[in-house]
Amino acid sequence: MAALVVVALALAACGGDGDTAADGEGDGDEGGATPIHVSLSEWMVAPGEMDGMEGMGDMGGFTAQAGEVTFEVHNDGTVPHELVVVKSDLAPGALPVAGGAVDEAQVEVIGEVEEFEAGTIETGTFQLDAGSYVLFCNIAGHYEQGMSARLTVE
Repeated sequence: MAALVVVALALAACGGDGDTAADGEGDGDEGGATPIHVSLSEWMVAPGEMDGMEGMGDMGGFTAQAGEVTFEVHNDGTVPHELVVVKSDLAPGALPVAGGAVDEAQVEVIGEVEEFEAGTIETGTFQLDAGSYVLFCNIAGHYEQGMSARLTVE
């Protein structure tokens, strides 16, 4: 019996939780999370694969169902990018800016996939209520270059 306990503890110690999210909130393998694939590049935020979203609307936005949403973010550009999710009724290009970036103290930040290198993929899982959101890169100058998109959560 003691040997079984030792083996079980060893197996548990070897296993990881698979959490590679830049925000530490999960890797998107949780049951029921809506996956949204996002492509970041110079200078845009666009859909990657079409799983979990209705596609692009007239304003270049994403659509998702309320609840737990996992963003799989691909840096398809040539420089580092990040993805910030804010709840806002403002147009994607109308968020308050200070010092070349969105003033995060003046918006309702829901979550962030922190800056990551070109050619890599990061994930972040956030609880989203119905409403309007803006997805954007907040590295200095990137938002002002047009790196933002609308997300509507139904």
